[in-house]
Amino acid sequence: MKTRGGLFVLVVSVVLGILIANSIHAQTYVWKKYDDFNSGVINTNKWDIDDSSATITIDNGRVKFVHNAGFANDSAFLTIKKGVTNIWGIKATIQFESCTAPAPDYTDVRARVGANIGEEAETLTNRVWASLGLEPYYTNKTYPRFYGFVNVWDTTRNPDELIADLFYAYFPREVGEVPADVIGIPFTITEEWTAKSVKFTVASKGKTTYNYDKKYKVIPMTDATKAYVGIGTASNSGFGTCTVYFDDVYVLRKQ
Repeated sequence: MKTRGGLFVLVVSVVLGILIANSIHAQTYVWKKYDDFNSGVINTNKWDIDDSSATITIDNGRVKFVHNAGFANDSAFLTIKKGVTNIWGIKATIQFESCTAPAPDYTDVRARVGANIGEEAETLTNRVWASLGLEPYYTNKTYPRFYGFVNVWDTTRNPDELIADLFYAYFPREVGEVPADVIGIPFTITEEWTAKSVKFTVASKGKTTYNYDKKYKVIPMTDATKAYVGIGTASNSGFGTCTVYFDDVYVLRKQ
């Protein structure tokens, strides 16, 4: 009986050990609503505001960006308030209301989610940035595109200097057909990250994942103080005035 009892205790101990180990190492991620903008004002307890190139207001339960002409290589953002932690992704619904610019240049104004998703383990001052966005027009072509990219910036320079492009994903190649005219159509876009990969998703269209090289070590950023996680607009050319709505922002949290 002692032998059987000892064996029973051993089996139970092993099973409990496995369950505890799995519980400790299991990583469950859950999307949590961050803001639906139904309060009627931009909640400054949730957001930091960069309106250098756009007028940002609340309009009928959505945040409205009017990205103005004349701001080449500039962006406007609502970023999640510094001090918010445990962020592993961001999701938002975007919709262009209008976008104008003189032909043949059109405009490259884009609506996007973006974040500093990590630091290089070997050079902590090198920051990894990722963004997923939509452009209703691209250069002198009148077709829209989604795009996602991951690149690296040297933060010791002023301003920060781009030093490497790790990944570019030009949709619709990855997500299927995009309508010829995206004005007035809402799209839900998602960006999420770990120490090993970045995933971009366009709801009902598809997704694409970039996996870091095994030798390339990245320390994930999950603190909004450093991660600069947010929603916004940007333009390289500075042409055109575009009006974009954002709604239903979620953040991905580890439980």
